[in-house]
Amino acid sequence: MALKTIYVFGNSDLEIDSLPIKILPNLRTLFSEIDFKVLDPNEEWDVPKNLLVIDTVLGIHKIIVFDDLKKFLPAPHVSMHDFDAYANLRYLQKLGKLKNIKIIGIPPNFPEKLALNQISDAINKIFKKRKKMRLPDFDYSKAGYYFVTICVKDRKCLFGEVKGGEIRLNQFGKIVNQHWLEISATYKNIVLDTYVIMPNHIHGIIIIDEIVGAPLVGARDQSDRVGTRPTPTLPDVVGNFKSMVVNSYIEKVKKEDWPKFNKHIFQRTFYDHVIRDEKSLEKIREYIQNNPLQWELDEENPKRIK
Repeated sequence: MALKTIYVFGNSDLEIDSLPIKILPNLRTLFSEIDFKVLDPNEEWDVPKNLLVIDTVLGIHKIIVFDDLKKFLPAPHVSMHDFDAYANLRYLQKLGKLKNIKIIGIPPNFPEKLALNQISDAINKIFKKRKKMRLPDFDYSKAGYYFVTICVKDRKCLFGEVKGGEIRLNQFGKIVNQHWLEISATYKNIVLDTYVIMPNHIHGIIIIDEIVGAPLVGARDQSDRVGTRPTPTLPDVVGNFKSMVVNSYIEKVKKEDWPKFNKHIFQRTFYDHVIRDEKSLEKIREYIQNNPLQWELDEENPKRIK
């Protein structure tokens, strides 16, 4: 859809429904070429036939893009606010005034900065724009808490499956899990917090501590090039982890006849979010822990519920 306007539903007076309004100024800064318009579900609307909406949706635990109203209604437990919006949208469809719709659903009480990051991702995907994955001028060797997401190329489910809301890792998934746990042994100033290995992606919190002079260990085929540097950056840590995983898979291809992969196992880059306060940290921990429960609705799930 060639959209240039995004409509925002929200109510700054209701905490459960205020997040879309809170992040609106930052969205306008990030996407100056897009016109963000706030709509009241109880008012009469004059909207285009191709509609993109940002709204709070109850019953979900992560940002989800619903691409038609039939998918929007059954998936979450909707509030009266959602019902009013849904009724208006259905009415516009019946009148032939609404042809295509995408609803970017936000869980209530979602961490504000994480919501901004993931909604930006969703908007970039819809407009097919490449996001700048790293923050400009940010020092990723600084001590702090970082939420990272590492995805398999083409969303292939290489690490296992989810059954009954629980992740069941296959042999490769267990290797990935082992290499993730080895991160803190490789880097003396890295501490691992909550994480989950999903069928085709990894969510984890990486803590960079204050220690300096941490060892820099390359991939296995570069193990004789161990050196030191003041502090490894977050891209250093993630890049080394991905290299170790890929090299382990290559060994299995050579020794156990595992199927060959086409050039890359992981996507070229990764997503990161700088965690700045305790409240956000707890919300992200909860989000990671609940990820397997949300697999059927996960955008990374190639068989997600439509």
